[in-house]
Amino acid sequence: MNTFLIFVILLLSISSPCLSQKNSVAYIKYGVQSTLTESEIKKQMNKTRKELGSKGVLVFTKHYEQLEKLEFELFIYKGKSKFKLKDFLEPENPDDRIGFRMAKISAGGSSVLFYNTQSKELKSQSKYQSQLFNVKEKTLSWKITNEEKKIKSYTCYKATATDTFQSRNGEATRDYYAWFTPDIPVPYGPEKCVGLPGLVLEAKVRSNIIYRVSSIEISPSAASEDDVQLKPGGKDITNEKYQALHRNAIRARKN
Repeated sequence: MNTFLIFVILLLSISSPCLSQKNSVAYIKYGVQSTLTESEIKKQMNKTRKELGSKGVLVFTKHYEQLEKLEFELFIYKGKSKFKLKDFLEPENPDDRIGFRMAKISAGGSSVLFYNTQSKELKSQSKYQSQLFNVKEKTLSWKITNEEKKIKSYTCYKATATDTFQSRNGEATRDYYAWFTPDIPVPYGPEKCVGLPGLVLEAKVRSNIIYRVSSIEISPSAASEDDVQLKPGGKDITNEKYQALHRNAIRARKN
């Protein structure tokens, strides 16, 4: 990205009167969409039919139906944020319930993300084997590109990053992109999309899944200190050790 454009973005983020990192209070909602085209979905459905039959196709269909019903929340309060799946009652219909649970997992709704601008710490909080864990996550190194577009009347710029992590099959990578707006100069967004010079309005953080902003509320009553606090009783752990717990549990079940 050219130096002049970076300077303009940073200048806008500093001079904008609507929010600042220290006094920002806001509540943002995001919807979830799949990046798969109709032909790609049809291809996956045909594969599912061959492998799992008509029941598998039904679950596959319910998964995508429930996916678009999910909403995520971003609470911002004076230098801290929390990103989580909005609380939902599970569907009563058994097929819808399975689809909902699959959608929740694929969209990353099983954990809650917390970011502190002062300490630059990013943590996810999730429960595993009845134990609550506070997992220390790596922040991403972003590259701001020349691409720009409008989202809800805000001028947004595209940033990209690549994350390296340990999967069940060894080291793996995941590509991210985020569209942020310096018109709202706070470094928050969905999941790991933090640290940019503006609020992230759209992001791709996992395979075939996009978060897109649906509403923005900026006011002193939009969020509170309690909204951005981790639940008490969590055990601090690195991401590497947390993933090792999962791998060891899978090995133990196989033996």
